[in-house]
Amino acid sequence: MNIGNSLQTKMSIVLLTSILSIMITSGIVLYYIQRFELQKEIVNDSKLSFRRLTNSLKEPLWNMDYKETKNIASIEMENHDVLSILVYNDKKERILGYSKDEYFNIIEVSEPPSNHKFLFYEDVITKEGQDIGYLKIYFTDIFLKRSLQILILKLIIQTIILTIISLVVIYFALNVQIINPVILMNRTVGEFANKRFDARIEVKTKDELGSLSENFNNMAKTIQDYSERMEELVAVRTEELRVANDDLLKANDQMKKELQMAQKIQKAIIPKTFPLVNEFEFSGMYIPMDSLGGDYYDVIKISNTKIGMLIADVCGHGVPAALITTMAKVSFASAARENKSAGEIVDQVNGELYKIIGNMEYLTAFFCIVDIEEETIEYTNAGHPSVFIVKKEGNIIELGQNAPIIGFLNDIKFTSDREKLEDGDRIVLYTDGVTEAMNKDGILFDVGRLKKILTSGKDIKISELLEHITKEINHFTEDSEINDDVTMLVGDYFKKR
Repeated sequence: MNIGNSLQTKMSIVLLTSILSIMITSGIVLYYIQRFELQKEIVNDSKLSFRRLTNSLKEPLWNMDYKETKNIASIEMENHDVLSILVYNDKKERILGYSKDEYFNIIEVSEPPSNHKFLFYEDVITKEGQDIGYLKIYFTDIFLKRSLQILILKLIIQTIILTIISLVVIYFALNVQIINPVILMNRTVGEFANKRFDARIEVKTKDELGSLSENFNNMAKTIQDYSERMEELVAVRTEELRVANDDLLKANDQMKKELQMAQKIQKAIIPKTFPLVNEFEFSGMYIPMDSLGGDYYDVIKISNTKIGMLIADVCGHGVPAALITTMAKVSFASAARENKSAGEIVDQVNGELYKIIGNMEYLTAFFCIVDIEEETIEYTNAGHPSVFIVKKEGNIIELGQNAPIIGFLNDIKFTSDREKLEDGDRIVLYTDGVTEAMNKDGILFDVGRLKKILTSGKDIKISELLEHITKEINHFTEDSEINDDVTMLVGDYFKKR
């Protein structure tokens, strides 16, 4: 600790200031009292000397004995407070004049002195009713000032001595009674702060410091007991946490294995190859947002002349969505039969999924049956974004929604619509993760931008088209994280010649 900030230094400064203030104030008061008393004494003595000299000079002046007059005046000049005496006859002619020089030697003068005058008296000397002379007497205060100077010096010396004595006595008393106990308390509190919980203050006084020390020791004992119990509790909890952590690690490892298995299963439901059909060429793209997504697509060979194309988007992501996509794939694969329409197939899938997920989850889907012989596409769009048929000329036909979402309601019938296919048509299926990809400014990739890409790329291979679309999405979003699965399935129809 900086010595200037210590309690000892601060108390010493306060004590020194207080004692000096008291001593100086007392000295000033004593100085003015003494000065007043000395001045009062000089005034009284001067009046007495003036009356005495006046009475003593009556006889000599009456008898015109000027030699005696001078003797009386010279005797009075021996008084150190008398500065000058001037005596005149009844005609106001100066008979004598005495004064004191700068060394206070008595000299004869004709005029009163010009300095050191403090009091002045003058009066007419009379006898038997007749004026016989005139007296002037001057008194000095120089000896008063000297006395006061000596008094001031004594007061200064006295103040210094008393201050030193008082400081020493009070300092040692404060050290024993306050400073040393406080230093001891501060040292002990510091040790306690450094986690030495067995530290105690050894102050045995009966005053407030003793009471404070006792309270601290009681508090320290409570904290020490609590700390010891806490250490035991921490040790027990640490062991419990270690066991729980081991269990969590095992469970996490198991979960990772199960998640990896789920990822393998989901990858397996995304077709890597497609049925060989002379009239069609297929290509797909799937970019999941999480390790497990909720999108999938499929191409199902229903017969030699009929092909089923499917894309679905399950609400949500993660394990539940992956499980539902798996169930949907199995359900669509088992329901797709030659004697059923697209609406009937979707209706069967809806009934099977509703039994499992109720109205808690749902999915949107687009399912169509391409009849190669009839050159038609029969489709059911269950709440899914519109599917595009891109013509050779570049114009686009939209296959919009014509049915509700799947898995949310049971007592409904799904219908289908038909559209004519022509040589060179390109069927484009996608999920909303494509058109709802967002850049840093919150702007969507949107349907219009996708249409422009499809129109401008109508003559390139579908694999190149999907690669181009992926690059455009990444460029648009500036490689920021996507917020939904990005999935597309594209099929090119070539009329058999």
